Formats: sequence, structure tokens, C-alpha cells
Amino acid sequence: MYRRLLEAAPDAFVVVDPLGCIAYVNTQAEKLFEYAPGELIGQTIELLVPQRLRAAHRTHRASYAHAPTARPMGIGMTLIAATRSGREFPVEISLSPVRLRDTEFVSAAIRDVSRLQSARDAMTRAHYHAHVAELGQQMIGARDLDEIASVVPAVTARVLGADVILLYLLNAAETEFVCRAAHGIPASAYDSMRAKNEPRAAPGFVAAASDTVTVEDYGAETRFDPGPEVAALGLVSAMSVAITGERSPVGVLSARFKAKRNFSADDRNFLRSVANIVSATIKYLRAEERMRHVQQLEAVGQLTGGIAHDFNNLLTVIMGNLQLVEEEAAANAAIVQPVEAALRAATSAADLTRKLLAFSRRQALRPRAVDVNDLVGGMLDMIRRSLGERITIIAYPGADVPAAHADPAQLETALLNLVVNARDAMPKGGRLSIETATRYLHGDSSPLSGDVAPGHYVMIAVSDSGSGMSPEVLSRAFDPYFTTKERGKGSGLGLSMVHGFIKQSRGHVAIYSEIGHGTTVRLFLPFAAGAAAAAPAPMQDRGEAVPGGNETILMVEDEAAVREIGARFLAQLGYVVYQANDVDTALSLLAAHPETRLVFTDIVLPGRRDGLELAAEVKRLRPDVALLFTSGHASGAIERLEDFPARLIDKPYQRHTLGRAVRAALDRRQ
Repeated sequence: MYRRLLEAAPDAFVVVDPLGCIAYVNTQAEKLFEYAPGELIGQTIELLVPQRLRAAHRTHRASYAHAPTARPMGIGMTLIAATRSGREFPVEISLSPVRLRDTEFVSAAIRDVSRLQSARDAMTRAHYHAHVAELGQQMIGARDLDEIASVVPAVTARVLGADVILLYLLNAAETEFVCRAAHGIPASAYDSMRAKNEPRAAPGFVAAASDTVTVEDYGAETRFDPGPEVAALGLVSAMSVAITGERSPVGVLSARFKAKRNFSADDRNFLRSVANIVSATIKYLRAEERMRHVQQLEAVGQLTGGIAHDFNNLLTVIMGNLQLVEEEAAANAAIVQPVEAALRAATSAADLTRKLLAFSRRQALRPRAVDVNDLVGGMLDMIRRSLGERITIIAYPGADVPAAHADPAQLETALLNLVVNARDAMPKGGRLSIETATRYLHGDSSPLSGDVAPGHYVMIAVSDSGSGMSPEVLSRAFDPYFTTKERGKGSGLGLSMVHGFIKQSRGHVAIYSEIGHGTTVRLFLPFAAGAAAAAPAPMQDRGEAVPGGNETILMVEDEAAVREIGARFLAQLGYVVYQANDVDTALSLLAAHPETRLVFTDIVLPGRRDGLELAAEVKRLRPDVALLFTSGHASGAIERLEDFPARLIDKPYQRHTLGRAVRAALDRRQ
């Protein structure tokens, strides 16, 4: 009767003796495991377990034999079984000890739960997907990291049933992981939850891994140091995943448990999905911050460039009239001395406007192929004299560094600005190094580099061992007029000028700094297009004789005072000068005076057409006429000068500068 009852049961039944050998199976068991009638009798029960799990199964069987208890169906363990053909499938097993003829047997009721497991997995995935979608919707409107911190840990803990959730983010220097948000620990403990960015520390190990990292038992973990919080919180198992950035991980999301946990593929996928949402949100927030900063710099740059343009016109008038007074009163020392002092002050003001234009990316650059090793080497003596004996200067010229495409004079000025900043950061002395090399940029090198093109660049790095910058100061380093120096000891234009010059040169600037550990500023410049490096043009001495001539010149300038000074300078040099204040007047005068040999025009003119459009008309109507441009602020027009065989002189210009430029333009045309 009992045998018939077991044969009629819908589940498979297997009875095992104390040695683990099969003593009885019903027909359902033989069908389930694909064996012939009687074939399983006498075989060890491990025959029904996949090969890779048999050793563990023997251990579990021995442990059960020590204290056998009934485990009803539905509460039993979910295991993996194997058929004769090797097919594996999930089973649920209910165990019961049975005593027969003074011998302890174990009866096992076995049920194939493949369909049930599939249904459970589908429900679990649907549950996870719903929460991922909900979390994604919440993060769409996130305005800062605080919103991520307030939502992600709690949701992740609730869905996974985790005791602790930790969200680590790298610090600005990328040297340390800092707990930014958590569930299961008080907010006051966040600051102490730190770990170095190295593989031996848990976050560093996870960040370097290519997949989700799981820990089944912290007590047996040997791959990395779990950290003091594991013992303090009584944690046993964990599942962690890296949060990716533009190029490399920027953080780690970790779910930790106080009990042993076997992690399914769905568990891993859920945590990875949450990490991806956090990653996307962080990327969006950083891109938005980058855009805001670029827009802020652009707005200030436009305002600054406009002010510099008007100021340069005023300086041209002031300096021009001062030079005329100086020449007419050359014998009167009482007049000459204050005039020279006023000229020096005006020259300083002109230098200030050049800095403003450099910041706003509207200065007139004269790029050429520059050998950066030669340029840095030629500056070392001057730098040593500027820094004094308390600062050690070391140069590390790179091997086979190609020529950079840059304005050598502006590059020297930028390097001097960096050197002066380094000196001020080392009041008690220190070490300054200048390195040149070739580097590849991926196009996302810093929050200020959203517009940098990926590719190879010539790099110049200036490093000091000074006081360093805090993250707050570092975030404003390129802001115009921002300075940490005492009032009167810094304009706040140094780094903003460097940034503007490098960006206008289609390069990139990166700063790395830590309080107490110094600062490194890296300048990245594009390669020169196959040209040999050229030496900077020698500075002209104002005392040298200024060449003149008797040709006819058409001067086009909308500011009457500036036009009058320029025309007076040219007349003193022997030229015949006609004046115009806009394009239409200039073209009329050109037609009326066929003897005109040069058009000297401002780039920015009133009306619908500017100086470059005037030049295009002159080139079409009178290709024999030479062209010379001037500007105090030419915005994007300066790049278009490549269309004309002409020179550009900056405002405010002096008589000797104008005289040499005019003569050179006329001689080149002849």
C-alpha cells in the first residue's frame, strides 16, 4: 500500500541510506532524472547533483546527518539538480528522517520548480524594473548631488533588503573615496567613511573591477581590506559596483548585509542599473555646471572686450597727444618729465587692456610654430632672477616634443603669470618645475574643458611645492578679478588671461592642486602644421628712427579723435592722408583718389559692413593697394585676416609702431 501511494505521488521521492546510497526511488524520480527502472538503486545521491556541486553537497549531507530534522516542502532549500544527460534544473527539496529496522534513512521529496522559478524571476525583474524606472524619473529633475543623496540609498536599501547602502564619490584630486550618502549609518559618520583610491581598499578595488563585485563572507575576504565599518556594523556579505564617469570611475555604490546572501543576476543588474542612473545624473550635473561656467565666462568676456575696445580708443588719443606734446616741448624738462610719467601710466593701462582682451579671447594673436623646449630654456635665466635664491627651479624638457602652434610672446606672458603665481604660493621658498611633453586629451579633461577637441597636444606643466588651493578656490581659479591676494597685490586677471589665451589658441588648461601639497598647471597647445619653430620677433626700440614716405594713404576710423591722431602721425612721416569714418565714405574716396597706395582701417566700423568687408572690396577694385588693419577688440574677425595679405597693429598704437607697420605694408606690396 505504501509503495503504491509513493508511486502515485506527483513529486519524485528518493530514500537514501546512512552512507548516502539510494535505497529507493519512485517512478516520478526515475522519469525526472531520466534513468531506467532500478538503475539508480545503490548509486550515491551525488549522482543527481551537477559535478561542480558534488563536493559541497557531501559536506551539506554530513552536516544534516549530525542533526536530521524535517524540512517541509515550500520552506526547503532551492537547489540545482542534474539529469542523466547533464541538463540542469532548479529543484525544491523537502527532507525527512525515517527510521527503518534500526537504521536512519533520509526521505527526500523533490519537485522541479523550473516554471515556478521562472515566474519568480520574472516577478523579481518586474519589481526591480519598476523601481529603476521610478528612480530614473526622480533623478531627471535633480539639481545637485544632495538630491541624489536623499533618494538613491533609501530606495536601493528598500528594494534589495540591504542593511547598509554606501555611495562613495572620488574627491577632486581623485586620491580618496569619500562617503557622500548612505543608508543605515548616521550622517555624522559620513566624514569618517573614507578610503584611499588604491586597489587594496574596498572602493578602489571595486572601481578598478570591470564587473559587479560580490562578497559572500567578509570573514573569508582576501582580495582587499573590507574597512573598519564592516566589523563595527556586523556586516557579513556585500555587492558593489563602480559609478562610471566620462573616462574613468568617479564613485562606488555598495549594498551590504548583516546576513549571508547569495546574489542573483537580477540583484546584480538592479544595482548596476541604479549605478548607471547615478552616473548619468552626475554627468548631466557636471555638464550643466560646465556650461554655466562657460556661459558666465563668455558673458563677462563680451563685456570686458567691449570695455577694452572703447578704452583702447581713448588710450590711442591720450598717448598720441602726449607724444605730440613731448616732441614739441623736448627742450623743456619741466614739461617733458610729467609727459613721460603720463606716457608710462598710459602704457601700463594698455597692458591692462591686453590682459582683459586675453581673458575675453579677443586679443590679436600671431601664432607660429614654436619650439617649446627652446622657449622655456630661453626664459629660465629670467625666471631664476624673478624668483630669487629661495626657490629651486628645475626644467624637464621632453624628448622629441613637436612644435606648438601659438603666439610665442603671449605664451611667454602666460608662463610668466604662472611662475609669479607659483612664487607667491611659496613665500618661504620651495621648488618649481617646468616640464614639456606630448599628451593625448580625450576631450573631457576637466569641468572647464567641454570644448576641447580630442587629440595630441604639446604640454607645458608648471608645478610648485607651495600652499596649494582649496576646492572652493580651485573652482574659481579662472574667474576674472578673483584673487586670494591682499588688496593691491593682485588684479585677479593672471589665470583668467592664461585661460583666455590658451582657449583662443584652441588649446586647454588643467589645474591640479591640494592644500599643503602645491599646484600644477598644465597648458595644452595644438601641434604646428609641419612648420619649424620660429624665434620670437625682436622687440622694437622706441628710440630707433621711424621710416616715412610720400605715398597717399586712406585712413578709415569711426572714432574722430583716434582718426585725427593717426592721420597726424602719418602726416608727420611725410604721407598724404585722406580720412573716412565708414565703408561707404572710404570707397568713395578710393574712387576719387586713384593715387592711393594703402588703406589703413579699423576692423570694427559702424553700419552693416566692417573693415574686413571694406578690405574685400578694395582687393576686388584695387588689387594694387596695400592693406593695414588696427583694432582694440576685433571679436571673431581676426581669424578672417588670413584672407588678406595684410598686417594688424593693436590699439593703442604709438607713432613708431604705426610708421614701421605702414612702411612694411607698402614695401611688401611693391
